[in-house]
Amino acid sequence: VRFLLGNFGDIDEVFLLRDPQQRPTGKAYVLFKSHSEARKALEAIQSSSADGASKAFWSESERALRGTRGAYGLNVLRHLQ
Repeated sequence: VRFLLGNFGDIDEVFLLRDPQQRPTGKAYVLFKSHSEARKALEAIQSSSADGASKAFWSESERALRGTRGAYGLNVLRHLQ
């Protein structure tokens, strides 16, 4: 994951998701040092994956920090304040 996404910027952390039997799911969380670097990676993955083979999304915590609507249809941060 670092090799594939490292061209977009500095990566602080990579967390690979696993199923209950500890097998890789093919999903990961990637934390970039800056929001702009993460945005570049996200946009590149979304634009190059017309067939749906690769997907990228902002995490719910990122949406909450930015005050944008998440997958649950509400502004999470506003409801926490």
